[in-house]
Amino acid sequence: MRPKSRTLSGLLDELAERYGTKEALFFEDQMLTFAEWKKKSELFANGLYRLGIRKGDRVAVLISNRIEWFVAMFGIAKIGAIGVAVNTWYKADDIEYVLRQSGAKVLVTMDRFLKNNYIAHLQMIVPQINDPSRNQMEADHLPDLKQIVVLGDDVPPAAIAYKELLHQGLGVRNNVLQEQAPLPNDIMYILYTSGSTAIPKGVTLLHGDLIENGYNIGELQHIDEGDRLWLAVPLFFSFASGNAILASLTHGAGIVIQENFDAKVAMELIDKHRCTIYYGMPVMTHAISNHPDRQKYNLTTLQKGLTIGPSDVIKKTAELVPNISNVYGSTETYGNCCVSDGLYDREIRFASQGKPLPGVDLKIVDPDTRISLKPGEVGEVCVRGYITPGYYKDEINTNAAIDKDGYYLSGDVGYVDENGYFYYVGRIKEMIKTGGINVSPLSIQECLLTHPAIKEAHIVGVDDSVKGEVIAAILELKEDKVLSENEVIEYCKEKLPSYSVPRYVQFWKGEEFPLTDTGKMNKRLIKEKANSRLGVKG
Repeated sequence: MRPKSRTLSGLLDELAERYGTKEALFFEDQMLTFAEWKKKSELFANGLYRLGIRKGDRVAVLISNRIEWFVAMFGIAKIGAIGVAVNTWYKADDIEYVLRQSGAKVLVTMDRFLKNNYIAHLQMIVPQINDPSRNQMEADHLPDLKQIVVLGDDVPPAAIAYKELLHQGLGVRNNVLQEQAPLPNDIMYILYTSGSTAIPKGVTLLHGDLIENGYNIGELQHIDEGDRLWLAVPLFFSFASGNAILASLTHGAGIVIQENFDAKVAMELIDKHRCTIYYGMPVMTHAISNHPDRQKYNLTTLQKGLTIGPSDVIKKTAELVPNISNVYGSTETYGNCCVSDGLYDREIRFASQGKPLPGVDLKIVDPDTRISLKPGEVGEVCVRGYITPGYYKDEINTNAAIDKDGYYLSGDVGYVDENGYFYYVGRIKEMIKTGGINVSPLSIQECLLTHPAIKEAHIVGVDDSVKGEVIAAILELKEDKVLSENEVIEYCKEKLPSYSVPRYVQFWKGEEFPLTDTGKMNKRLIKEKANSRLGVKG
């Protein structure tokens, strides 16, 4: 049944009223019903109110895939604030940038996750966090940041424990949340994406559009209240926060949360909870399908879901998830703007990303003339309807991405056939897409050029049968300098998110770099040459 609510806070209220004690969220040995989730999110919202958060304020969330992310983000919705989803792979510099650019007043973080020690990062960003005499951060370079809430055992003296914030929510008067409640056209999320530059851009997404687009995505997967979603995709990605969560919740489905993808753990969860919905990247499908213990687990409950990739990847995923949907979209289009019906003819579903969703207008134009093209003609993909209203506090990039007619200019190329089915062809931008993650070559290049031994650096994607592309760094060293491949990779691991670390490193001499007729580096030929030298066959 289509939800009546047009905000995420209202949606949670509706789910709690309709389903009450139905199991909503599963994580390790924890479980929350819809009613319990609503209660905890209200306590969290009241705690934020105690910290001075009001409607429209920004609250950053740096938490891995856990129940606390859901409690925090929907608590942020209930107080009418804006949730800034922070990439859990970020290091100190990127965390600081997001806090500053978003103007976040509160950061809700874990103490650590995997190899990332967030408290150590924060001690570099805001040393005041260690001062027991402070009750606010008051950092000159982060003038908006007032408080940090920490989930975990390592809570610095000037921060607040996550549990304490929930406790503080007990004493707030009853009508606060009604006074602060968001409206459908209010911003719910700011999700940061690199786009085609090294500087992250904050994509804004609205409450009402998240619900409507999410509902339509769920309809094409044929999700219902008896389903359970297996979710290991990081929650800061729009594929999860702007897509999977809303597609599931608008249909009353439960969510089984995996904190960090591991194929064996994934199979255990799917088997234990009888998950029916699969949201997975090609690298996940490959890992599960080829795991030596696969036959020990019952994965036959998986029947529906979404993935991305070329036709052979969709076919492979369909061996695991028979009614898998092929999709196209981006963060700027609320995750997806085209989705193939899970019950489509398999051959169409494997090749096409489906038709535009209800409320979405898709056109293909000549990249140079901007003239609309006929069915079957390949050109730039432009999307109107459920798209971002813009990048947060970034008028220049917003105007560059959205034209005067309200179309989002994707930078991707594709075509629509005579029956209205969309086919993705490739990208105009020089972005590398590895394992479903968009990676900016410029950010890696800039990092490598800080190394004292490196004179020239070029980053290309080379073919990979599992991830689609992996990153190769093509380097020229300074005279008399010596550097090994492993030293380059370790240098990148210290400074970059793990998905940006090159898989391959090649050392070329200056004369080996191909140039265009105008004397610029020929990226296409560099990529071809790198593939050839590696002997990569895809």
